[in-house]
Amino acid sequence: MNSNTQLTKDGIAYDFRISPYKVIIKYDEEDSLEFIFSSNLYKTKFEDKLLINRSKINESLSKRFGIKTINDKLCDIKLYSSIEKRGFLIKLNEMGIECLNNIILDGNNLIMKN
Repeated sequence: MNSNTQLTKDGIAYDFRISPYKVIIKYDEEDSLEFIFSSNLYKTKFEDKLLINRSKINESLSKRFGIKTINDKLCDIKLYSSIEKRGFLIKLNEMGIECLNNIILDGNNLIMKN
């Protein structure tokens, strides 16, 4: 193990708090999430599937409820939880969330369609 980063010889970070594999997504000027990954492979998979996953889930929700639905945060969290197999760490305003069950999404914003 490298004593500076504490990664395995294959570059895996089992301690997510020291992982160098991060993706920060800004949802608006004040709202962002930082997704922490155990490996560069998982980070790359997340980045590669991000837009397609958003489109697929938002379309599915729109069809299900009959209302145009855009909830990228939900889509991104779902994608992260399906890709990252070694743990879970999402940062919201520097506060770490280490379990999917500790998240509540309150989607109350309503926008009038042009």
